[in-house]
Formats: sequence, structure tokens, C-alpha cells
Amino acid sequence: MTTRPASSPPPRTTSTATWPTRTSPRGGWRRPWGPASATYPGLRLPHAWIGDTLNKQSTHDIATGTGFTLFTGINGKPWADAARRVARALDIELKAVVIGEGLEHQDLYGDWLRQREVEEDGVILVRPDKHIAWRSHRLVEDPEHALTAVLSSILSRGGDDSAEEVARLMAAAKVAVG
Repeated sequence: MTTRPASSPPPRTTSTATWPTRTSPRGGWRRPWGPASATYPGLRLPHAWIGDTLNKQSTHDIATGTGFTLFTGINGKPWADAARRVARALDIELKAVVIGEGLEHQDLYGDWLRQREVEEDGVILVRPDKHIAWRSHRLVEDPEHALTAVLSSILSRGGDDSAEEVARLMAAAKVAVG
């Protein structure tokens, strides 16, 4: 068995099933390597315990592997609302998980806070294979439109138009994505 030196980058995928961002592997890394638990598109979803005082689950267990999973913080509820509408419109499985105090899913040990690399109103979209497909550091003006464009691009349902639309949306929103 080959082990990876601690100073080498974490394993990542390069696929059309990820949306490249300024800090993704395709865009070039912008920070020195840290733990292999980053949320860059193409990397595996980091493990964190979330739940409540009676139940706890790993982020890996919540992202079931049968559909897409969207993780957001307590201020990202518009992403979760948009996810339900987008799932119906695109006829896909898309589970939304809102993590925050007083909710069904709480960050039990602070692991998610340390690893998510997006703001409380940001979002991380996870593919069924538990790799990060896309993320937005902040809430955008129209999360439903953004999710539709991103998922259409990832699922190759919109041709080049959906990829261009995602880039236009992110530029128009003046949002730091990556």
C-alpha cells in the first residue's frame, strides 16, 4: 500500500461533474496545503459529526450516495428552499441539509465549522459519490437560478449555455465562489 506524504495535496477528481471555481484544482490552488478535508470542488466531502444531543451522524452518512446533497448553514435556508424546487424541476434527488444551533442538524464538535470553508449562508453541493461538485462562499441573489444552472451544467443538460450562465450569475452577484 502506498501512502501519500503529508506535504502532498489531497486526492481529487477532475471531471465534468464538478464546477471549477477560482480555488479549485483546475483554477490553481490559492493556499498552502493543509488537511485533506477541504471542500474544493473535486475533493471528497470531509467528515464531521452533526446531529443533536440524542442522535449523531457523519456528513458521509447524510450524503447517502443515491443523489445530490446540499449542505448549508443556518443563514443559508434560501438554498434549502431552492433545492426543493430545483429537485422537482430537474427531476433529480437533491437533499438539503441546514446545519445550525437549534436545528435537526447541529455541528456537534465544531468540525463542520472548521472544514466547510464557506460562510453560514454559503453552500456546498455534493455529488452521489460524495465528492464536492460545487460551492458558493455566500448566498447569491437568486439561489434557485444558480442551482438550476450549476446542476444543468454538471448533468450536461444545458450544453455550453448552462456553463456560461453559471459564470455570468456568479460575476453578476459579485460573489466569491470557490
